[in-house]
Amino acid sequence: MLILDDLTVRIAGRTLIENASVRVPVGARVGLVGRNGTGKSTLFNVITSEHHAEQGHVVIPSRWRVGRLAQEAPSGDESLIEIVLRADSERTCLLAAAETAHDPHEIAEIQTRLSDIGAHAAPARAAAILAGLGFNEAHQQRAVSEFSGGWRMRVALAATLFAQPDLLLLDEPTNHLDMRAKDVLLESLEKYNGTVVFVSHDRYFIDKLANRIFEIGDGRVEVFPGNYEDYMWRKQRAAEGEDGQAAQVASAPTLSDVPGYESPKAESRKRMNPIKLKQLQDRCQQLEEEIAELEGGIADCELKLQSFVSAEETQRQVDLLARHREDLAARMAEWEELSQALETSG
Repeated sequence: MLILDDLTVRIAGRTLIENASVRVPVGARVGLVGRNGTGKSTLFNVITSEHHAEQGHVVIPSRWRVGRLAQEAPSGDESLIEIVLRADSERTCLLAAAETAHDPHEIAEIQTRLSDIGAHAAPARAAAILAGLGFNEAHQQRAVSEFSGGWRMRVALAATLFAQPDLLLLDEPTNHLDMRAKDVLLESLEKYNGTVVFVSHDRYFIDKLANRIFEIGDGRVEVFPGNYEDYMWRKQRAAEGEDGQAAQVASAPTLSDVPGYESPKAESRKRMNPIKLKQLQDRCQQLEEEIAELEGGIADCELKLQSFVSAEETQRQVDLLARHREDLAARMAEWEELSQALETSG
């Protein structure tokens, strides 16, 4: 179990999280939500000890392995399959030890452990993960430096999934993924037995993966059971002034392990017209689908630009890539504006 105990986090004198105490049960899929700058990524840094809390503690079982999606794309001359296989540090160390060991008992112990962790099946598993993220067999043997930044981030994601940590931290994992790759990622995470804490702007992804939502804002971490749709429903009920019923929902057994949980307070805000609200929700959904398609188009252009066909084709792909990026920026800006409107509406 991951425990945040009386946690206070500050950046440059600004309080992001204050006196927060929550528990994340084994196997939970936690989606972090909140406006930009509220501390979602900083909380990841605190969990991984890259940033120290002003007060309180993060408690992680000593035997847990923590995996986090790299913020920088891998580079160098290593092939994609080599990078992914190297993510399993225990397998890498055992294979290195096997090459230098001479004592029969030591060799036997190494081979037994390699068998226990499925080391010999690892290349096939790594290849399957890479294939699901869009890399065919030939791509997997190429050096990572031959690919664009978006595709190299897919390699980083593949390596993180391959390592099978007990706690998996994912910051915007669907960036650079087309719809097929997103579905593969969801399938992988649904089969994953560990605990996942993630940040994503993709509501579809949050809704499919999360079984609880942590909302970070105004220094607090509030816990909501269920997926994103459940979270939005409870927020709307609270904003409509149904505090009593919201508190009853919040006391459900699924939250009994969260000390100090308080139901959301209703805010004195004007309720949005239901028709207008539905229009905004539909437009947000449409934008999310368009964003996913554009991200897939960008990834496709970047991949095609890795191989020279002709000057005309290269120029066509460059022009198409520029249009996709311009369209993506416009849709992301509109999505952010509409999302904020939905979150602040009753």
